[in-house]
Amino acid sequence: MRLKEEERTALRELKGRLSDEIGPATLFLFGSKARGEGAPDSDLDLLIQVPEYTYETVSRIDDIVFEINVRHGVFISSIIFGQDELESGPLSESPLYKIVQRQGIRL
Repeated sequence: MRLKEEERTALRELKGRLSDEIGPATLFLFGSKARGEGAPDSDLDLLIQVPEYTYETVSRIDDIVFEINVRHGVFISSIIFGQDELESGPLSESPLYKIVQRQGIRL
């Protein structure tokens, strides 16, 4: 995984802010950056798993990601799922989740 310093800083900040403001969240980097194939302008694909998926939680995470993107000049592209959705719901069989399981890097 080859990330620029500002990308590493942005991901650390995101993880800390989610922990402080949302509670326990699990982050997985996937896609070209996780595979070490990202171009300089590639986005950072993240799957964010939260204990409970609510509109308020998703809205707050979107705001935090936007703020971090602007502050650090990066582009974090996030998808957010609740733990139950991924562990026992139909999303546990989604092709995207299977890719994240195979290629994703837990942050």
